[in-house]
Amino acid sequence: MKNSEEVKTNDVEEKDEKELTDDELYAKIQTEKLMKRRKTKRITTFAGLCVAMVLAIVVIIMAAVPVSFKPNCIQSGFDSVSFIANNASPQLYNKGEKGYNEFMKYYNKAFSQTFFSALFSGALNSYNLSEDYNTNKDVSLDNFKSLAGTGNYLVKLHFDGTEEDGRVVGKKLTNQDGSVYRSRYWNHNKVTGYDNSLTFNDAYVVVNKDGGFQTTKIFVVVSYPEVKSNKLTGNYEQRYVEITVKADTSVIYNAWENLIRVQA
Repeated sequence: MKNSEEVKTNDVEEKDEKELTDDELYAKIQTEKLMKRRKTKRITTFAGLCVAMVLAIVVIIMAAVPVSFKPNCIQSGFDSVSFIANNASPQLYNKGEKGYNEFMKYYNKAFSQTFFSALFSGALNSYNLSEDYNTNKDVSLDNFKSLAGTGNYLVKLHFDGTEEDGRVVGKKLTNQDGSVYRSRYWNHNKVTGYDNSLTFNDAYVVVNKDGGFQTTKIFVVVSYPEVKSNKLTGNYEQRYVEITVKADTSVIYNAWENLIRVQA
């Protein structure tokens, strides 16, 4: 029944078109084309508005939402933090203590920028890790104080390490993308159970006195496993690698006096 009705309707339409004059038929065709163009234009306009809205949201997010540029290996999770300034005794806070939590607020802020700000300050591509086994041998606190520069302070981030094969090992050094860093100097591919990675327990962040986002140094004390006859001996040699990244650690410097007096 339904098919016969559709055939009948089509016959009527065909009959109507046959009865139209040439001018009427031309006008009908032009009208149909105009309606299609209007429909297409409405769809195009709507799609354009949707794209513009998405772009506007992205721009707002990039301009307002802060992004962290902290080195991946010291993002968080350290077990204690020590404040080191000049000849004063270091002030230490363990994870969970009030002083530690207060420090984290300024630490996060020091390495945070909006995407647009980071774009103009050069922070987006500022991360660099420099390894020199033959030169960076002095891992003493005095050396790091000297490298920090006159008037600047240091913050020591300490990781307790984890137990592995019956011994405590440090945290693995990672690249900024989170992948494991492979040493350029300690290449022992024939050693079973060693992947040329480096571990660490301590990292020293330079706290700059001057404000503004600037190149900031971080000294990470890494352990090179001793290898003899293509076997790990269980002993280690310590060196430091230097990480540079754009940050404004002056926010920590300006809050220093309050941070070292927080009651744990």
